[in-house]
Amino acid sequence: NLADGFEGEVAVVSRSLLVSGCAIGNPFAYLEVAVDDRRPSVQGPVRADRVVCEEAGAELIEPVAILDADFAEDVHDWDGEAAIRIARLRLGDKQASGLVGTLGFEGDGDLTRGDVTLAARQAQLFGAEIGRATIDGRYAYRAKDNLLSLVGDVGAEGIVGGAALVDPTQLEMMILNLV
Repeated sequence: NLADGFEGEVAVVSRSLLVSGCAIGNPFAYLEVAVDDRRPSVQGPVRADRVVCEEAGAELIEPVAILDADFAEDVHDWDGEAAIRIARLRLGDKQASGLVGTLGFEGDGDLTRGDVTLAARQAQLFGAEIGRATIDGRYAYRAKDNLLSLVGDVGAEGIVGGAALVDPTQLEMMILNLV
């Protein structure tokens, strides 16, 4: 009965997928699936060798997420959390490696918000090489406009270079270019 009381497991494996303009190499998921009062939920690992979103200038190498997500009956609203690990992330000219953390999410196809706690082993941004970097805060993502906002505490160790980071006029321009 898929309306209520369903419990099962699903494994998804492919050589490649194209989702919303992003190419996903060797995706794999093994999820526990349940439906309670017409509301589906999933729990389990999702991973890929590589995700490339050319239009957004994004590339993820070896992303892994352990999902715990609940959906509305029509699957257009969601909430949950994920433990994440990404070997390497590139967003335009910004890069990070050794990312680990958690991401909470609540929203729909228009706007998703949540808590984010991430640590990176190293990063490169704004002309600076950064050793360990951390962020602990809240985010909002508006899919229609591809707009991400983030508020939180950021930490960094071992910063080398990045003279523009100490010039307030340059810093303001760099922040505007993040979104």
